[in-house]
Amino acid sequence: MGLETNVSTIHDLDADWPLDSDPRAQGAAHIRTIKSAIQETFPNINAVIPVSASKLLALINSFNDDGAYNANNATIPNVKAAESDLDAVNRQQMTTAIQSETDARTSAIQNIENAAPLSGNYAVVTSTGDKIGLGGHLNGGSGRIWFGYDGGGADLAWESDVSNLSNIVVSNNNTITSRVSQLENSDNNKLSKSGDSMSGNLFMNGNAIYTNSGGSRIQFESNGHLSMWDNSNNAIFWLSMSDGNPATVNMTAPAYANRGLTNGSPPASGDSSNSVPTTAWVQNALPMGSNMRIEAWTQEANYGDWVNYPTSFSNNAEAIATISTLDNGRPVLCAFGNETSSGFNFYPRRVDQNGSSNADTGITYKFLAIGPK
Repeated sequence: MGLETNVSTIHDLDADWPLDSDPRAQGAAHIRTIKSAIQETFPNINAVIPVSASKLLALINSFNDDGAYNANNATIPNVKAAESDLDAVNRQQMTTAIQSETDARTSAIQNIENAAPLSGNYAVVTSTGDKIGLGGHLNGGSGRIWFGYDGGGADLAWESDVSNLSNIVVSNNNTITSRVSQLENSDNNKLSKSGDSMSGNLFMNGNAIYTNSGGSRIQFESNGHLSMWDNSNNAIFWLSMSDGNPATVNMTAPAYANRGLTNGSPPASGDSSNSVPTTAWVQNALPMGSNMRIEAWTQEANYGDWVNYPTSFSNNAEAIATISTLDNGRPVLCAFGNETSSGFNFYPRRVDQNGSSNADTGITYKFLAIGPK
């Protein structure tokens, strides 16, 4: 019989080989095959393994048939005491460690239970939100006692803190009382309501509101102004003044309320004969219904461009006009199409000697449109 072939592990060896009749010369080859199979089966064993049969069997029994480790079957007898963090521990070591930890925790709990709590449960009414006090210490940052309770904590004030605060409040109250008294006793700091009387002036920036034989007056410093504001902090009316010049009235809203605008010198108190209603004054100067609005703007536009109103009307414009510079010395006629409330198509044509043609590009036009608000 020949030598065994295809032997990789001990399992591949044939227990019936070699035969008694095999040549002695093949004995060395058979021995080499056996040694190779052992080394291939245990490739990582590079030291003596002094394990007993009982320990080896215990290790084998700790695994199920499918190869999964089963801790319930794992019993390794005579494990020596661990000497480092990576060593296995024996039963005695484990029991001692567990007992030591248990004793330490029990002692800590007893210390907590035996310690006198800061407030305990005395007079604590949890239904009203009372919290049990947990501890206190000196806050090194604030220099005050910090009190802790179930759910939070805060610094406590020293008696001196409360005393100082009380002194500050009293001082401030005295200051306020004194100032109010000064205001009440000074005619120069009054603004009278209808029916009251006062002497002297109410000063504003060194000037005054006062009454004389000519009627009620508001006196401004040079270049001063009087303004009214809405709830969004926007100025809606302001009256600007400068020495020797007529007053300038500025409004951000249309002047449609009937108020008197005086022509000429201020009238005597109660005299409105020389006044006209604001609405009538605006409509006489610019005859346009109160439901209409003017849009005027400058824009570069080319033939066929769409031009938007700066602010859309509620409907199509009533009138559209435009002015432009000459195009190569020729006037430009402008037409409009496809009008909507937001804009229109623009068609500028240059008037040539023998007809007309589209106006050159890059011309800036001045537009004016009148339409409904």
